[in-house]
Amino acid sequence: MVIKVYVSLVSGNVLMKVKQEHIRRILDVKKIPYEEIDLASPMCKEEKKFMQEKLKMAEEDLPALPPQIFKDKEHRGDYDGFFHALEAEELYSYLDIDVPKHEVEYIRKLESHRA
Repeated sequence: MVIKVYVSLVSGNVLMKVKQEHIRRILDVKKIPYEEIDLASPMCKEEKKFMQEKLKMAEEDLPALPPQIFKDKEHRGDYDGFFHALEAEELYSYLDIDVPKHEVEYIRKLESHRA
């Protein structure tokens, strides 16, 4: 299981930088391992191509902007989805990873199975 966060480290877009940093902080605080892919890096051309192909629905679609989140090769969503999952205490489900027993999300799942 590999969580990959596609970012642009040289973006001039302040909002994009804030969103990328928020994702990093949350994953670090929750000790969720992840790999950060810098789409602006020439070393990541293949990863950039993969992300663009995976997220393009039709020829006329605009490319998806970072940050984008994948688990292995499956797209999990963008910042808005991440933020809503975090606020709803459903981040681990959103990322499709095991929920630690100390998390609210784990306790809620346990209680819903008992009901």
